[in-house]
Amino acid sequence: MLRRAALVLLAVAAVAIGGWYFWLSREKPVRSGIGETTTTAAPPVKVIPSPVEAHSAPDSQSAEHPSLPSGISPAPVSPLALAFESSSNLAQLVLELSPRAAAGDAQAARVIAQALDECATLSVRRGGTEGLDKFAEAMPPNRRNVALAHIAQYRERCAELAKAEKMTPERLREASHAGSLGNDLVDQAQRVVESSTTMSEAEVKDTLRRIVQSRDARAIAIMADAMGQNPDDREIFGTKAGTHIYAMAWKLVACDLGMSCGPSSALVRQGCVVYARCIPGDYREIVRFYLLTPSDYELTLGVEREILQDIADGGIDRLFP
Repeated sequence: MLRRAALVLLAVAAVAIGGWYFWLSREKPVRSGIGETTTTAAPPVKVIPSPVEAHSAPDSQSAEHPSLPSGISPAPVSPLALAFESSSNLAQLVLELSPRAAAGDAQAARVIAQALDECATLSVRRGGTEGLDKFAEAMPPNRRNVALAHIAQYRERCAELAKAEKMTPERLREASHAGSLGNDLVDQAQRVVESSTTMSEAEVKDTLRRIVQSRDARAIAIMADAMGQNPDDREIFGTKAGTHIYAMAWKLVACDLGMSCGPSSALVRQGCVVYARCIPGDYREIVRFYLLTPSDYELTLGVEREILQDIADGGIDRLFP
């Protein structure tokens, strides 16, 4: 347990420090050739080929989606989640939701935290998104067009909010905390990821069972981060846990069950704008092209089908014995 606690704390610290290093180190002021201090983009993001990039990137098609087994259907998507995905002006959405968040509505506060997180890059970059345009222009045509479309939508959604909000690490932590006070399934999933070492084995398994039985796609997507932890923890996190393949399979299950993973989703847009994973298609295509080898992708699809079938059959005890 001590070993697992150390690993979890180390991972959380690395994410926090690495994320803000990324935000704050993208651009630096330099001396121009005529003696003036200007702001220039950091060197263009180097798009590292994935293990499958020997194959050409697809123009429009997505990787094969498994059909949902009979007896299973996605859970309803909350109106707030739909509002976040469809918003063309996140500043307006934050303004509308702020009274609800101030009154203790944790779901409204969570959407505000998502909006701030999405727009943080634009807020801290001194040159806005000019550097993004430059790296997009260096891409092959099919990926360039996708990148430019994502950047344009990102600007539209975030321009006003980035001007209105000072997105310091403290502000983002405050927003994240406010969105974590509802003790709903999303909050419980986050607790499993961040604090499972403070929970009993029975409590972890009961929480995971509730999340999967609910088919709450966002909670399952968050829970997925715990499923890639040390193989020694499989006894706690269930039979479909312990490697990155299991973690990615659970992420795809979240997409199957209703999480917004399409080509114009916030998830895919952030993958392009923040991590330079720009490719035609949806999140599944990003996974196939950037995140897994061909053999690991096939294994992941197999695990994904098994999880969906267990959910359809009511076999939660097979997943978390």
